[in-house]
Amino acid sequence: MHTSNFVVQNRDIGFFDESSAVRRRGTLRPGSFRSGRLKRLFCGLACFLVAGCAVGGYRVDDRNFAIDTYRPKSNELRLAEARVRSYQGRNPAGSKSAPPYLAVAAGTILPSEVQNLWPKLISAETSAGVLAHGGEDLAYHDFLLHGVLIFDARTGRLANDFGYVTAETPQLGRIARFGTCYARFIGTGH
Repeated sequence: MHTSNFVVQNRDIGFFDESSAVRRRGTLRPGSFRSGRLKRLFCGLACFLVAGCAVGGYRVDDRNFAIDTYRPKSNELRLAEARVRSYQGRNPAGSKSAPPYLAVAAGTILPSEVQNLWPKLISAETSAGVLAHGGEDLAYHDFLLHGVLIFDARTGRLANDFGYVTAETPQLGRIARFGTCYARFIGTGH
């Protein structure tokens, strides 16, 4: 009798007698504190998953990748046009919400071609990775600068008379900002 008295008194905290062997210690009962927390957790997780599926598939990087502008050479223009045609041949425009501009890697820019490079790198939004790789003896020859040209995806022509100098490039396929223009970065188009 003493044992059953103990079991009845402590039933609310999860101990049961031997006759209810099906039940285990710590099971969740409707209305208990832990089941309410779990319901809120699962509800929040479900809302998060539904909201994640409803957002468009385009990732936009709002950082400005351009640190300067430059005049592209004629061979860079021809190479970039060929890369855009190759990309468009493999990836036809499918979505109307896709950005109308494509950013293509056109070539390498020498650091000596950019005036006031240090202040531009220091104030740039995307050059932290480049500056972090150098040591105390960081010099111009340590930098690899990229020339990026912006093309109108509808016409296949250059959108500006100039290109952008970047210290870092965005991930392939990502929509990124170059100056005042948002464009999908296609890299070399391959």
